[in-house]
Amino acid sequence: MVALIAYLLKSVLHGISTRCSHEATFHVLSELRRAVADKLTHVSMGYLTDTPSGRLKTTMVERVEQMEVPLAHIIPEMTSNLLVPLAIVVCLFALDWRMALRSIASTSPAQAASITASDKGAKPL
Repeated sequence: MVALIAYLLKSVLHGISTRCSHEATFHVLSELRRAVADKLTHVSMGYLTDTPSGRLKTTMVERVEQMEVPLAHIIPEMTSNLLVPLAIVVCLFALDWRMALRSIASTSPAQAASITASDKGAKPL
């Protein structure tokens, strides 16, 4: 029962986190587009006539839109991927420092063995 509640809580909090990160990202992208449009009002007329409209559209829409994935997904997920193991280690030390040291000592060699095993099957670039 506790696992079910924890899973549901995780799902709800992940949804809230994703929504907040997307709202912040879309605000940043909107401000960036406004800054680009403002910049275009200050460039010379010669630049605007010499530059194809497709290039300006690409900059305003597609290049700015490419920033959505890193801002909305990679940064929040990377943060949680770094903080969760750190929180686990802190909890382990709070429970019993000997258990925490043994867990860390056994986890590191296991991770090294896993990385080594997965690298053997990798093809060189």
